[in-house]
Amino acid sequence: MTQTLSIRQITGGGGLALRLLETGPATGPTILFLHGFSQSAAIWRPQFAGGLAADHRLAALDLRGHGGSAKPVEPAAYSDGSLWADDVAAAIEALGNRPVVLVAWSYGGLVACDYLRRHGSARLAGLVFAAALTRLGDETAMSLLGPQVLSYVGSLFAPDIATVVPALVQFIQQCHARPVSERDLYEMLGYNCVVPSEVRAALFSRQVDNDDLLSTLQVPTMVLHGSADDILLPTAAQRLGSLMPTAQVSMLEGTGHCLFREAPEAFNETLRDFVTTNQC
Repeated sequence: MTQTLSIRQITGGGGLALRLLETGPATGPTILFLHGFSQSAAIWRPQFAGGLAADHRLAALDLRGHGGSAKPVEPAAYSDGSLWADDVAAAIEALGNRPVVLVAWSYGGLVACDYLRRHGSARLAGLVFAAALTRLGDETAMSLLGPQVLSYVGSLFAPDIATVVPALVQFIQQCHARPVSERDLYEMLGYNCVVPSEVRAALFSRQVDNDDLLSTLQVPTMVLHGSADDILLPTAAQRLGSLMPTAQVSMLEGTGHCLFREAPEAFNETLRDFVTTNQC
């Protein structure tokens, strides 16, 4: 049975308009997905279209500056962690009183940590870091990035589209361990191009260290990573595991940074098992 997709606008930090996608039965365990740098909620299509939606309530937020959410270009709209935190809090509030499993991919890991630092984990039934960044702007963070990223990342902030588009194509291709189909490439390129270059630059201007926060987390946590991730190296998952000794750490073999798109069935079943095991 195909689930109905609802699209609604909510109000995030500082009064910013945000878009929230939702599908699945309202009575099922609730999972909220946070996408990564320069992407959109649409990237979770393999989850929304898969078996998870039959018995789980799935929601995905367009982060500020992305997708169908408002896109201010002032750096101050992205430098304050409390704004990101309040965005997530608004999405959780919109989903009602049920506990939420928060799934954070890539840059979404930083946003999840912003939320936890400001609002705590009382509304969370579980937390999943999927190839997730939790640190940014220092030597430790840089050491976890694949070396190829550094060769083109500056072009992602360029003001002219002729410079930006080839860099975005390279970025999208590098997010995958296997060749990307033409359909998927142009779909992803479309919502990457919607993000203003000023927003991409502002996202990477932050300096964030969440090691102290992670070492004190009490919520059930899982770390998922692709064994062939060339964007955020697998050592990042190992590092998270060392910071959170009770977290479940799993590698999806042969997948890259977009592990949930390259191996959707394995990702979805692993997520389902986590939700069931922790009675989320």
